[in-house]
Amino acid sequence: AVVASRALGAQPAPRALVGRPSCSLRLVPEMAPLRSLRRRGAHLAAAGVALAAALSSLAGARSAAWLQLPKGQPTTTPQTTGTQEGQLVLPGRRAALAAAGLALPLRTVMPAVAAEPSFTKTARFEVQFGKGNAVKKRKLVIGIYGDEAPILSRSFVHAVENTYPGEAGRQVRYRFADVKTLETDKAVTWADFEEGNLYYKAVQEFDSRWIGNKVLKLPLAGDDTKTEERNGLRHDLAGRVSMRMGGNSFDFSVTPVANVASLDATNVVIGQVLEGMDVIEDINKMRLVGGKPSKKVRFYSSTLI
Repeated sequence: AVVASRALGAQPAPRALVGRPSCSLRLVPEMAPLRSLRRRGAHLAAAGVALAAALSSLAGARSAAWLQLPKGQPTTTPQTTGTQEGQLVLPGRRAALAAAGLALPLRTVMPAVAAEPSFTKTARFEVQFGKGNAVKKRKLVIGIYGDEAPILSRSFVHAVENTYPGEAGRQVRYRFADVKTLETDKAVTWADFEEGNLYYKAVQEFDSRWIGNKVLKLPLAGDDTKTEERNGLRHDLAGRVSMRMGGNSFDFSVTPVANVASLDATNVVIGQVLEGMDVIEDINKMRLVGGKPSKKVRFYSSTLI
């Protein structure tokens, strides 16, 4: 209305009319001679035609920044022409846009988020809070990034299935294992194994005076579990599953909250909680007694699915 009134040499309505449902313009013929009216009307019409042409051309422009590409076609960044900072001109549409005096602001591009790796296996646990068979079992499902940390993931799977081939293989099973430590808002760590975390091996000892047996205390994990593998995954999400750098252990930790950067210096991410995050959150809320939950939290079963 303002543009039209200026082009036609009109004066706006009095201030008292502003804001009312209807508003009129008072034309002052003596301020706009016939030739001036014609000239201004022609300019206004030409600007309208140029604007319509530019909008029509813009609507037909194929650009990944505004339009969804056909299925299967890779997304590309639209090319830009011109040198004016803060403006985007699509190829082949410069003339139309310039005629209308239009400039399109650059659309903000969000940084790409790295895709999560694929799961190679999935483990299912039944978690029991407290003692007694009558206690309700709760489900915890963990996806395993086997390709991101092959040796650590293999150790985890061996303990899930009770298939570790080492000397202490019979003891290495998450079934009936308890939470080992709890660090509130940092990590819930398994496992205190049912038959202990050391392997007792009896060896025969020879001496010049006597022959007898000696019992050695050995770790459950053998040299085949040691590794220096790393990956680019971080403890940035709640429910990250990780094992200690270097291996030589079957312990694993689950983050109850996101962004636990301190674990990036000690652990390697091997998986992610897919179901049962409420179980981890409830453990995280438990009162601590000697670095462990005040109530026993045990895996009643563990299996691959």
